Amino acid sequence: MLRISAISAMLLALASCATPAQKCVLDAEADLRKTRNDIKELQATVDRGYGLREITQYVPVQTTCERGSGARVTRYTCTQYEFRTQDVRYSVDLKKISAELASLKAKLPDVQAQAVLAVAQCESTYKPTP
Repeated sequence: MLRISAISAMLLALASCATPAQKCVLDAEADLRKTRNDIKELQATVDRGYGLREITQYVPVQTTCERGSGARVTRYTCTQYEFRTQDVRYSVDLKKISAELASLKAKLPDVQAQAVLAVAQCESTYKPTP
């Protein structure tokens, strides 16, 4: 999930400085990118045999803190908190995941064809004038 969010953030950043023609192409290919990413993630899950979920925990950490200023600084042990992220395995129904993967792979040519048509529409709409 985090990868998808990172990709979305990059595309959003790219789209914010893109020309209207580039934005049109990005929008036209959005479903294709999502389908390909979903296929990639499902294939990885099938290959591993289990799912991965990223969790973030708020973990206490013992450290040294300071109180006071100048010559009257006192050091003492204190607890601070950090965020730690880790991948956790979970069981999946491989038959269901494999069926979903096969469905997406079957759907991919149609999604690619739609993307090609949409990109062609963008190119004709934003054709540079001589």
